[in-house]
Formats: sequence, C-alpha cells, structure tokens
Amino acid sequence: MCELFGMSCAAPDRSTRSLPVFAERYSPSNPDGWGLAYYQNYHAIVEKNPAVAKDDPSFSEAVASASSEVIVAHLRQGNVGGVCRENCHPFLLHGLGADLVFAHNGTVRDIETPPNRTDSESVFQALIKAATMYICEGPMHGVYPGIAKGVKTIFNRYGRTIHLNFLLSDGVMLYAFSHYPRKPMFMLRREKDYGGTILVATQKLTDENWLEIPPDRLLVLNRGRVLVLSDRVETML
Repeated sequence: MCELFGMSCAAPDRSTRSLPVFAERYSPSNPDGWGLAYYQNYHAIVEKNPAVAKDDPSFSEAVASASSEVIVAHLRQGNVGGVCRENCHPFLLHGLGADLVFAHNGTVRDIETPPNRTDSESVFQALIKAATMYICEGPMHGVYPGIAKGVKTIFNRYGRTIHLNFLLSDGVMLYAFSHYPRKPMFMLRREKDYGGTILVATQKLTDENWLEIPPDRLLVLNRGRVLVLSDRVETML
C-alpha cells in the first residue's frame, strides 16, 4: 500500500534526513513511482517518476532541491491505473485560488475514473469541486470548512468503507486526513532555530514521539503549528 509524507515549517526548509529514510525503507514495497511537491513563491513544483525512489538519482536530486514551508511526498503501489508518470502522486490542480497538491493512500473503487488513470486523482478533483461549490454558496464559507465539506461529500457518495488517507496543501496550509483502519497516520513535532516543524507520515520514521492522528478528523497545519484538529467530519456542517 502507498506511503505518505508531509512537512510543515515556520520557514523554508529541506527534509534531507527524513525523506531518504522514507524512500530507503518503503519504496521497495511501493515500486510504482514516487512524487515530491514543494512551493516557491506560492507556485507548486511537482517532481515525479514511475521508478523505485531509493534507486532513482532524480529522487535524491529532488530532495536536495526541495526547500519550502510545505513539502508533500508519496510512494506508489499502483492498484488502480497504469504505471506512468501521470499516475504518480502528488497531483496538481489550480483551485480555491491556489496551486493545490494532493497525495492519497487508499482506494475508492466506485468513483468514475478515466481509462488507465487513478481513482486518487478523481477523488482529488471531486473533493475540490465539492469544496468550491460549498464556498461559493455563502460569503462566510471558508477554505477549511470547504475541505471538510469535500471529505463529507466523498463519504456520502461512496460510503465509509473506502480508504481515504490524504495530504493536501495550498502552499501555506497542510491538511491531513486519516480514514484507513489498517493504515493510521502519525504526526511529529520538532523545534528548530527558526521555529516549529511538524512531520506527518503513514509510518513512524524515527524513534521520536510520533502521535497517531485521530481518524476521521481534519488536521490543519500552518507554518509548523497545529491550527485546527476538527471534530469528526461526519458531524460537521
């Protein structure tokens, strides 16, 4: 099953320790591609390749180049869609007034998906479409409740038996959501000279005090700090 990694920082930083560990340990069992997204001046840069990350020099080059307040990475085990660059996560979509990147771990089998493409990309598009419609319905509707509405819409359409771990960012906020009983997500706080850093991953990458993210609650990180941990999404809105 795929693996997710995200980082939210108070100032632009690299992840030249955690990401190589992430790739070394988990890319052999997720051989169908890797992807890495980061931001420069609020513009998303997405590097990806349908190769085993630990054996791919372009992965190391991407890690060295990725300096940002937000980094999102993914290792793919392809269950839906062909093995190709287009199906590697994170996916990029301009919406909600920003470059959005999205990486998913899980399967939503009943969602309509173009031939040879992934259900994950279709989930991303459906989530952002629902969030956008909700925000447009009222002048006081913001992005965070819009994302929560998008998640709730996915559940209403495809049921709660789907697997929906994801990371989503607009370059400022990093949203994390966990709904996969056999695959929890974890968070780690660190303090650096410039301020806070938070790592989010589907694996505990170190012996530090990683905390399990409660399922079905939307975690919102901003510049290395927890901004919101929502109520259970099905009870919101």
